[in-house]
Amino acid sequence: MKISVIVPVYNSEKYIKKLVESVFNQTYQDYELILVNDGSTDNSLKILKELEKKDSRIKVYDEKNSGPGLARKYGFLKSTGDLLYFIDSDDWITHDTDLERIVSKFEKEKIDVLFFNREDIEGNDKSIIKGFDNMKPGIYNISELDDIVRPGLGSKILKKDILSADMFIDSNIYEDLYTTYLYLDKCHNFEYEDETYYSIYHDGKGSSLSYDINSKKINKSLEILIYLYNNLKEESLKKSLLYRASVLYFSYMVRKVKHKDGYTSNEFNKLIKELGIILKNNKIEFYIDNKLKKVIYRIFLKVYARK
Repeated sequence: MKISVIVPVYNSEKYIKKLVESVFNQTYQDYELILVNDGSTDNSLKILKELEKKDSRIKVYDEKNSGPGLARKYGFLKSTGDLLYFIDSDDWITHDTDLERIVSKFEKEKIDVLFFNREDIEGNDKSIIKGFDNMKPGIYNISELDDIVRPGLGSKILKKDILSADMFIDSNIYEDLYTTYLYLDKCHNFEYEDETYYSIYHDGKGSSLSYDINSKKINKSLEILIYLYNNLKEESLKKSLLYRASVLYFSYMVRKVKHKDGYTSNEFNKLIKELGIILKNNKIEFYIDNKLKKVIYRIFLKVYARK
């Protein structure tokens, strides 16, 4: 099986060589490395072009800046592999044998997606983030999914014949979650392996909700969550999505109560009320893990989720 490693690259001159080396060093050699320059303003494109000359399996594409979602989509459309491994340009494959082990899983088992752990690195601190909080390693039907799904595409392997172009979105927020859930909605099963194949470096400059949270980002994330809930067919995925939404709802409402900029706007009120009603109707509070927080969460639902 051929695996396509797809990387959206934006101003990653400090990190991209480490990622490429982690692919070059793999014992499994039937791969292509697709590097999509997403309108970088540093020397990233120059470095990519130099790397492209070293190996015919490296394919570099230069596109105008459109964000990681559409850059991944472009890479997907250019890919020729059976399996897809999306990696961010400041991250890397953890071990030299990882591609070999990943491909062997798909060759031995008839699975639609493989989940695994990731290594998080921030300064000198390292931690392992499990693929799931509660599910044990093994193969499951999608209908058996009963856990929060981590949105990052780097900690899962997809099959090209299941993924489609309409599963990507023009967004810098939750674009990976959007792709993940729409993809899973087309799957029959998945495997979770308690192994670490992906390393992620945090420099504190990301565009996700983890960095520089503001009302514009939150509104966009709410729109995506509600859209997915209304369009997913598999009930287990809708429930999983609401596990995540319950945490976000709680944190958003706290920010609103504190009167942060933009959190009292009509747009925010409309979206947060709609999500609150969905959570209330589904009686979701699984991922509120503190008794006091659960009480506050119920109050928020009672006050803000009135029809």
